[in-house]
Amino acid sequence: MNLIKSNKKHKSFFHLNISSLSYHIDDLKILLDSFDFLPDVLGITESNMYKMEASRTNIDIQGYTYVHTPTEAYKGGSLLYIKSEIKYKITNYLKLYKSKELESKFIEII
Repeated sequence: MNLIKSNKKHKSFFHLNISSLSYHIDDLKILLDSFDFLPDVLGITESNMYKMEASRTNIDIQGYTYVHTPTEAYKGGSLLYIKSEIKYKITNYLKLYKSKELESKFIEII
């Protein structure tokens, strides 16, 4: 794994296709515990968080907030965990979405 350690000049990012966040949240937390440092932003694809359905599992990760785009498809959904101290805004003008085919989530770090 090749991550850049976070400092004032650099931010670290990590992406994972998780194929159901609620099913694998404990695995994700174990993975993060194995890192020497935590990424500033963690991108999750195939979160399988569905539109019109609340998550049955707590997907919070200590020290992070999250934003997501749910899916209407059998598989899909995108989510970003952002370290709590990072200021950001959601950038909807970059958002890509096509029902049951494509979801995305973008932020701008301030």
